[in-house]
Amino acid sequence: MVAIALDPPSGAAVAAPDGLAQAFLDCSAPSDGLEHVRLHSSVAGAYGVLFLSSEHPEPALVLGRRVCQRAFDSVAGLGGWSLAWCAELPLPVMPRLTPHPGPHPEGIQ
Repeated sequence: MVAIALDPPSGAAVAAPDGLAQAFLDCSAPSDGLEHVRLHSSVAGAYGVLFLSSEHPEPALVLGRRVCQRAFDSVAGLGGWSLAWCAELPLPVMPRLTPHPGPHPEGIQ
């Protein structure tokens, strides 16, 4: 997972185009390993997460930056937008989801 923030063109108060997440998916190449996109936008910019294949040999940050640059170059309405920051997010460690072998503490079912 890669978190991203996008800046609109300098001095412009324009929202990112509708369908931005789908546009990222549409312009990505299979070699990018992009599986899912979640983005939120406003006139202040856009932020979100790129979900990338964990089996891809390239570092997630390289892939995330490449996907963003491809979107800036090819998606109508993103001309002049830029990548403010890009950061890899660690996967959360999930607790074991098997039944507890002993009695549950009071109030927990």
